[in-house]
Amino acid sequence: MVALPAGHGKSRTPLRVLIVEDSEDDALLIVRELKRGGYEPDWERVETPEAMQKALATSDWDAIVSDHQMPRFRTLEPLAIYRQSGSEAPFVVVSGTIIEGLAVEAMKAGAHDYVMKDNLPRLRATVERGLKEAEERRKRRRVEEELRASEAELRALFEAMTDVILVLDGEGRYLKIAPTNPSLLYKPPAEMLGKTVHEIFPPEQADEFLGHIRRALQTRQTVGFEYSLQIGPRQMWFDGTISPMLEDKVVWVVRDITERKQSEERLRASEAELRAVFGAMNDYIFVLDGEGQYLKTAPTNPSLLYRPPAELVGKTLHDTFPKEQADAFLASIRRVLETRRRAGIEFGLQIGDQQRWFAATISPMLEDSVVAVTRDITERARAQELLEERVAALSRVAANLTFERPTEETLDALAQSAVNASTAIACGVILVDEKAEAPHLFGSYGLPEGYTAGLQAAYRTGARSLSLEAFRTRQSLLVRDVRRFFLANPLYAPIHRFVRHAPWDITYNLPLVSRGRALGAIFFCYLPEQEPGEDEKVFLGAVADQAAVAVENARLFDETRGKAVLEERQRLARELHDSVSQALYGIALGAKAAREWLDDDPAEVAEPLDYVLSLAEAGITEMRALIFELRPESLESEGVVAALEKQAAALEARHKIEVEADLGDEPEASLEAKEAVYRIAQEALHNIVKHARASNVEIKMQCDHRWVTLEISDDGIGFDAKGEFPGHLGLRSMQERASRLGGTLKVETAPDKGTQICARIPI
Repeated sequence: MVALPAGHGKSRTPLRVLIVEDSEDDALLIVRELKRGGYEPDWERVETPEAMQKALATSDWDAIVSDHQMPRFRTLEPLAIYRQSGSEAPFVVVSGTIIEGLAVEAMKAGAHDYVMKDNLPRLRATVERGLKEAEERRKRRRVEEELRASEAELRALFEAMTDVILVLDGEGRYLKIAPTNPSLLYKPPAEMLGKTVHEIFPPEQADEFLGHIRRALQTRQTVGFEYSLQIGPRQMWFDGTISPMLEDKVVWVVRDITERKQSEERLRASEAELRAVFGAMNDYIFVLDGEGQYLKTAPTNPSLLYRPPAELVGKTLHDTFPKEQADAFLASIRRVLETRRRAGIEFGLQIGDQQRWFAATISPMLEDSVVAVTRDITERARAQELLEERVAALSRVAANLTFERPTEETLDALAQSAVNASTAIACGVILVDEKAEAPHLFGSYGLPEGYTAGLQAAYRTGARSLSLEAFRTRQSLLVRDVRRFFLANPLYAPIHRFVRHAPWDITYNLPLVSRGRALGAIFFCYLPEQEPGEDEKVFLGAVADQAAVAVENARLFDETRGKAVLEERQRLARELHDSVSQALYGIALGAKAAREWLDDDPAEVAEPLDYVLSLAEAGITEMRALIFELRPESLESEGVVAALEKQAAALEARHKIEVEADLGDEPEASLEAKEAVYRIAQEALHNIVKHARASNVEIKMQCDHRWVTLEISDDGIGFDAKGEFPGHLGLRSMQERASRLGGTLKVETAPDKGTQICARIPI
């Protein structure tokens, strides 16, 4: 839009002008005249249709001045191009000579005005008037467009409305009805128009409606109210708004709010339900801001508060808790606000003289606040600790099931682990001779000193054992009033003095059963009114199973060890027969030959005597190796290197197996470590001879400041380490020797790939 010129002062009005003229001089005259009129023209001259079309398409012009007749244009063609472009700039025809009819035709074709070239001073006023009219057209079109948009918006809004619009007079008579939603009308429109509210509704409700109408007219203000109507089978609720119109008319807008009312009713019911649930909760609810300041507290269970409510609201976490704990809480709050996701934390607090555990769920609320719901999980945490202790106890029990410890010591450790992981205060393990059903106590923990011997004495006199009942029935047995049972039986006299002062009065007895065979029973002692729960009974059943495994394994190991001793004796007998006995026999033959040759040919005696000496030396070597196997205490004097060299020499001499030994210097290790190395090597070489079918064996020993490392490899047939294989008992014995001292034993083998054993024993 171009402002109108202020006159001929220094300040000129910018004006973008498109001049359609074939004469450059005439164009300059037009420009000069516009400048005289107070404009500062920014102009362009075109003289062809193509140039005019391009200028109109690429620029916005404030005015267009055109000659009516030019060589490159047809008559009135510039006007046609102008109209086609859609430009709103005023189009002024400037001509030297134009007939009146052609001027009228140009005006009809869309020209704003025409000016004769001999009267150019009139151009300023013509352009000024054209600019004013163009501006008026723009304003009018803008107003019309806004009006059309407003009408369209109102029409769409009205069509989308579900409200009913009514017009009534001061007496409550219906004058107009706009039933955008006829289903909300109390009666059809035809039955309501011209009628009053008293003719439509019950008197009491009609009085209410008429009162609202009169108050709106009297106060000239909008009156709002809610009411309900029975429309067909439904009870419906409405929101009414009555606004004054003319002196004696109002418009009444009715909106259906039935769903809202039903939702409010459901919300009230839900709030009542939540209020009841909240009242029954033991949780504690806090509202905090992003800096950890307490905004609200809901102490459903004040006993769980770290501090009283009055000391919390307005304070921050750092005002309430130790710094480390407050930092952790605040970090969780900020993480929740940043991610807009709920987070859970668990923490412990010392409240009074108790350590209690809590679980808190923090949820985002507004932009800078969270709600934290805190629940006491102390019982759950204690149950979890007890469960972990029980799992650890079972692990310790399993770890104690070793062949290297006496059975009684193993069962004592088992009883201790079970008591520590349960609420029992004592435990005893009873083994039973299955044939004679004679019980005897074989392991215990928590029983007073002398109690075990007294109980054994009672059993020998024939006292009835409560644990024996569990053994016979193979069922668990819970016995109450145990002290009265013992004190009432004179056969239990050896333990009466203990029982009188014993704190327990309940026993829980379980059978020890392994592979379908009853081995004995285990009993646990409890304080009065503290008998075990179902969870603890399950745990004690697992302990009983472990105890049964320990007893059965001990029995099997004793049998296996007896067989191993017999096999070792037989092996030594074979060794003596195959090596030393043959050497002695050879010595006897050589000595006899030497005796005979001594008389006949003394010069030939040297040869049988040399033979005798070589056999004697071989026999001595064999005997030393066998003696070393029987008496390893000579390790202390001779060392493990010498012992392994003798083993290698004996292996070569006895079994014709090539042995390469790289043993290094004598390790500075304990005698116990040296014996373990020697015994592992002895068992490995024994397995090679018995099972490997090897031709070559390599023995290598190294030592550093922490470990003695022994490696023994062969080129034998190997075996599948995952399946059953000959020599597995010997391999297990080697592993137990290594692990008992805190060492390791690794076996690498495969069928037809030979075997390599690597043992690492701490020095």
